[in-house]
Amino acid sequence: MKQYYFLISIFFIGLYAFAQDGSLDTSFGDNGLVQTDFVGGMDLAQDVVVQSNGKIIAVGAAELNNKFSFAIARYLADGSLDTSFNGNGKILVESDNSFDLLTAVEVRENGNIIVGGLLDGFFEGANDFIVMQYLPDGSLDPNFGNNGSSQLNIGTDFLEKIILRSDGTLLVVGNSRVNNDNYDVVVLKLLENGALDTSFANNGISRTTVDNTTLGRMDAKLQNNKLLVSFVGGRSGGGIDELSLLRFSNNGSLDNSFGTNGLSKITVLDAVFYNLRFDVDEDLNYILAFNENAGLGLSKVLNNGELDTTFGTDGFVFLGSDFLRVRPNGVLIFDDSKIIVGATEEFIESGEFRICKFNSDGTLDANFGNNGYTQSEFEGTNFSLDYDGNIVGVGSSNTGGKDFVVARYINTSPLSIEENPLQTLTIYPNPSTGIFNIKTENLTEATFFQITDISGKIIQTGILETTETTIDLSNTANGLYFLNAGGTLVKLVKQ
Repeated sequence: MKQYYFLISIFFIGLYAFAQDGSLDTSFGDNGLVQTDFVGGMDLAQDVVVQSNGKIIAVGAAELNNKFSFAIARYLADGSLDTSFNGNGKILVESDNSFDLLTAVEVRENGNIIVGGLLDGFFEGANDFIVMQYLPDGSLDPNFGNNGSSQLNIGTDFLEKIILRSDGTLLVVGNSRVNNDNYDVVVLKLLENGALDTSFANNGISRTTVDNTTLGRMDAKLQNNKLLVSFVGGRSGGGIDELSLLRFSNNGSLDNSFGTNGLSKITVLDAVFYNLRFDVDEDLNYILAFNENAGLGLSKVLNNGELDTTFGTDGFVFLGSDFLRVRPNGVLIFDDSKIIVGATEEFIESGEFRICKFNSDGTLDANFGNNGYTQSEFEGTNFSLDYDGNIVGVGSSNTGGKDFVVARYINTSPLSIEENPLQTLTIYPNPSTGIFNIKTENLTEATFFQITDISGKIIQTGILETTETTIDLSNTANGLYFLNAGGTLVKLVKQ
């Protein structure tokens, strides 16, 4: 069960008072955008995550000597590179492979960074899964896998998603092909140390063959210990024309209460689907975003795998000619049931990243951006949220060569987080000249806290008592600070 809270700061009310939802956050980077070059070649950002202290991590690949190598960049909350990470804010993992690509990133509560992707010869069809763990300073964690990395070969493998579970274990989702057969859906479970969890599925590996299907790009989410995996698939006799969802139980087996033996397929007459992303709400209903020959569309699937025909027209919303070549790359559902879809317009001279916001019925939210969506001139690949609910997009530039691009957009929909013991924490006064009183109504034991500045530097640590605690920041400079305790992050403003 998720609980919800709002991180409210008077400091930011003035800053955003006249900024419309969907507009670039001009306090971030260069008028809302940051562009990062690694070594002068083509740089391809693929995924992004925002840490609890506001730092942003983007991953992908960078070109060096006509080969692509793993690339990671970490930014401070203002968009500048974080020089406490590997000395310059960037990591480039050189190798002799023709194409190494990171496609996923997650962050643990202790700041350790988990990245995953494909290794060794994307164009030769010999790639493997790889998952690596870095310490907060940018060095590989020697206690994870084999000196910081776990490499797994099943066949011709493509890693799509990494899901960090609350117990520290990892679900690695992708596809694999053996002996040139169709690709199968593959889920791996790794222990916190990077080893396969042999109690999961078949010695740590779940492999699902879907008859007469060729997998397209995939998405995955975890909700109520149910793993949901989406993909676009085609029948053996023709084009890609089905939206497919698989649901797995906690042990890696298919959940037979969903669809037909754990699989739900949705077909639209005469449609050809190219890409599929989704999110899941509290009731395990699914909002799907896809692109097909009529353009970008949405669909809603009930928690039993059946199409919700009350959504849009018979379960579908098609956005029309303005979205003909728009490919979705992420979906998020907010506490107010608003839906955010990140998407990229393809096959134009310069790529274009779009953030679209929908009402719960699938209509565009006219209060967001320009009649429901906003556009930026870079080739977006994914997005995440910061702890204010603002949208952080990532991709590659169209100008000045192909570089990493990170953009931040203002969004005021309420942000949901996992349940934690400090959900009724109260701080007063805030802003303050230095003394902050922290009252906790349902804390049953003393809890460690940490205060950091906007760069992530630790300013103070201590213990929150079970009733009320006073924190003194009188000797620190005026500005914005972050209190992190028990998984709760709250802003402190000293003035």
